[in-house]
Order: sequence, then C-alpha cells, then structure tokens
Amino acid sequence: MEVIDTNSSFSWTQQAKELIDQLVDLHEAQRKDKYAIFSRFYELWENNGLVLTVGKAKGHYTSHRSYNKYSIFLSLSNADQDRMNEGVAILTSIKCGEPYETPECKVITASEKEIQRFKNAVHSNKVNINNLQFCH
Repeated sequence: MEVIDTNSSFSWTQQAKELIDQLVDLHEAQRKDKYAIFSRFYELWENNGLVLTVGKAKGHYTSHRSYNKYSIFLSLSNADQDRMNEGVAILTSIKCGEPYETPECKVITASEKEIQRFKNAVHSNKVNINNLQFCH
C-alpha cells in the first residue's frame, strides 16, 4: 500500500506518508504496534509535522479521516472492494424502489427486509474499515 497525494489544499510530509502506510499495512492482530504508530502520527499532527501547507493542524485531524479510510479501502483485496461497492450499489438501487440485478442474474427486490439487510451490510463494512483504522 502506498499513500497517494490528492489535489487538496495540503500535502503529506514523507514521514506522515510512511506512518499512514505502516498503519494501513498492519494486520488487525497487531494493535499494540498500531497504537505506537498512531501515537507518533498524532504527535506529528499536533506539532504541524504532518502537512506542508496547513498552518495549524490541531483540530483538523477528524476532517481527514475520509482520506485515511479511503487508503485503507484501497489496501483491501479487489474481491473485498468489489463486495463493498456492490453492497452500496444494491442499497442505493433498492432504496429508490428499483430492483437490483447482480452479475449472477439474481434479482434483489426493493422490500423493507432487503433494504434493512443491505443497510446492515453497508454499515458493517464501514465499521470494519473504522476498526482497521487507528486504535486508540
């Protein structure tokens, strides 16, 4: 996994990119290591050592969580990414009252039961990515 620069108003320092890469690459079982890296990452954040163009970083960390989550998402296998994306697509379709046809030609109807099932699946996927994110 490698951190990709985006066209935002800041850019990560090399040290910050390396810390994010280390956090994303750690297996969930390595929480102790993840906590140590997160602590260093947060220390850099507070001392303006993460970004090159933002003057005061304190308080801005939460707004960049989506970047971190997307980096984690990209580190997942293609099959997991496809499964998560399809869950969102199914939920979007059936919430609008439209049935969804899978690539295997299975039709998912827009019933309350199916909407709740896919809401739960999409929520579970988001929770799993959050859990892979930084452990406090």
